[in-house]
Amino acid sequence: MLALWFAATVGLFFLSLAAGGTRTQGAVSQNVKAKYESIRAYDLFNASGVDVAQQPPGQSVFVVVTSSTQKVTDLGYVAAVESIVGALQASTSLVNGAREPTFSTVANPLKVPPAAGLVSPDRSSVRIVGRVEGKGIVVEKKQESIPALVSGLRVANPGLEIHALSNALANREISELVNRDLDGSLRLTIPITFAILLIAFGALVAAFVPLVLAVTSLLAAFGLLGLYSQAIDPVSAYASQLIVLIGLAVAIDYSLFMLTRARREW
Repeated sequence: MLALWFAATVGLFFLSLAAGGTRTQGAVSQNVKAKYESIRAYDLFNASGVDVAQQPPGQSVFVVVTSSTQKVTDLGYVAAVESIVGALQASTSLVNGAREPTFSTVANPLKVPPAAGLVSPDRSSVRIVGRVEGKGIVVEKKQESIPALVSGLRVANPGLEIHALSNALANREISELVNRDLDGSLRLTIPITFAILLIAFGALVAAFVPLVLAVTSLLAAFGLLGLYSQAIDPVSAYASQLIVLIGLAVAIDYSLFMLTRARREW
């Protein structure tokens, strides 16, 4: 039975990995403003004078360039912005085995009407607006190269602060942050859990068995979550965190509960 338990639980986990892992929902949605902390910030980022509803499917990518010493009237700053715009226009992405332009359009903040609001009031910052066309995975694939591109632009322009923001980039960073926190919490939680069980049971084997069962249960839960997300619907980016919190809590509680009942019977 023990071998069957390990085969079923660990097998589910590796089966979900083979299917593509856990498919999560985007924490930031372009169509649901309530997911932003501020609707006003969303409106400001999209106040480029273009009717988004009339555009083809896609996402807007905002590259914000800031200088602490220069203004957009300075020739050096103008040249830097022009080079950044050129790099964005020339960037390509690998989609379905073929190279495609990352951006369909790139708005140069120095060449659009002031009413577009792409230059800050103090003239120290500009917002370059690029349009990435496509749906779903295509938009995400096209934006995979943007972080590396921005890193290269920072190296080429050490006197400027350069940041990129879009729905896909925000979702990617949030997902990486959640997964990194999950890994860190497991490295901390499992030893603490083992210490609690060791103190309660007073024996290594007795403390080790419920922890092993808890960990294999978590693997099974991760596996079921991954298969569900791939076959039916994406799940929340925080679902894995909830599984760890509930799974380990239940494992400890029931282990201590069974020990208490057993000792009372004795």
